[in-house]
This record gives sequence, C-alpha cells and structure tokens, in this order.
Amino acid sequence: MDDLALRDAVAPAGFRPFADGGTGLVHVSAHRALDSGSFRSGHAMLGSALEHVAADSSRSVHLHWHQLVFELELGHTADAAERFARHILPAMERGDAATDGPSALWRLALALPDGAPLPWAAARRQAARTLSSESHAYAELHALLALGGARDHAGLLRYIQRRQLEPPGRKRDLLLGMATALESFAAEDWDAAATALAAVTPELHRLGGSRAQNALFERIAARAAERAESMPRSRAA
Repeated sequence: MDDLALRDAVAPAGFRPFADGGTGLVHVSAHRALDSGSFRSGHAMLGSALEHVAADSSRSVHLHWHQLVFELELGHTADAAERFARHILPAMERGDAATDGPSALWRLALALPDGAPLPWAAARRQAARTLSSESHAYAELHALLALGGARDHAGLLRYIQRRQLEPPGRKRDLLLGMATALESFAAEDWDAAATALAAVTPELHRLGGSRAQNALFERIAARAAERAESMPRSRAA
C-alpha cells in the first residue's frame, strides 16, 4: 500500500486535511495510537519524530499536543507540563494553537492537583482574539474552554447573552449550551454543570474535531459529575 492509500485508509475526516506527506503520516499514526489506547508505542513513535522538530508551525504544534496527551496518559505529568511551556504556550502567545492551547491546558488541569498554577491568562487573551473575529465553530468552542478554565464569569455571561439573542440553530445551540455548562463549572455549581455537560457533550463532535480531541469534553463532563456526586445532599425533614 502506497503512502496516499495508507493515508486514506486510516485517516478519518476529522484530521484528513493534515495527513499529507511525511509529517501527515506521523499525525495519522499518532491518532491511531490514541484512538486504540496504544499510548506507549505512540509516545515512542512520536518522540522519535519530534526529536528535532521545533513548534514553529500549526502542524508541529499539533504534533506536540499529541505527545503531551500521550505523556499525560502515561502519567508523565511533569514532562507534559514542560512540553506545554516550551512548545505550546509560545504558540498561544503569538496567536496560534487556538484549539491545541486551551485543550492542553484543560488536560493539564484535570491531571494536576486542584489549584495548580497554569497560564490561563494567555488562554484568556487568545480567547478574546478568537471571539472578536469570525472564527470556525471549533475554534470558538475552544475559546469558551479558555474562558471557563480562566474562571472568566463576565466573559462567559457576555457570550451567553449575545448568543441568546440569535435565532436557534445547531451551531448556536451547541455553543450556547457549552458556554452555560462552563459558566456553571467555573462557578463550582457542580449539579448544574454536570446536567448541562451531559446534555451537550454527546453532540459536540458535530462542530468538528477528531475522536482524540473530543475525548476532552467527556472528561470535563465526568469531572463535573464526580464533583456533583461528592457534594453533601440535604435530607428531607
């Protein structure tokens, strides 16, 4: 099977645009490893490929995002945090990594102890840039993730109020639902966050992304549900 046939055979539509050439084949292999749970072999393969690759383009930054995910899955949290600081954060600060940056930060936040310091201010600045221009729905979704992670209640409420004035539609409804869920998460209203996330998460793939990327939303929903379950319940008199 030649490279083109291999690419088309294994590359779902969610990442086929980044499946050409040698770097594209590495990307496809990384997705296959993530989706199959082959974290150790994926980490080794991608580590070799990234040995001499700087994160100086959106493609190379995305490959570093994949390696960060492998590191977190293998419990190498310090390595993932260092990769974020060296390769993904600089991309965010220069206006790139609109999806990879917030996604990586949330994955780190879920892996680290509560309250661990993370550069949410950079994500918040990036979200402001994304939401101030005409952006793809998937980038807008990640801007909302950034606002939620930064606990930017005012920014989320402004977004919710603006979206509520628009006519219903799939994109509007999904983004509004996620903004509402993240505002509840940021406010630590775990019951409301868990309910809202359970309703919207199964449909977020309609906005784009691959299985590996969209798995994050399931984890955020699971964390909200865990916290809702751990909250003390009042008993009827």
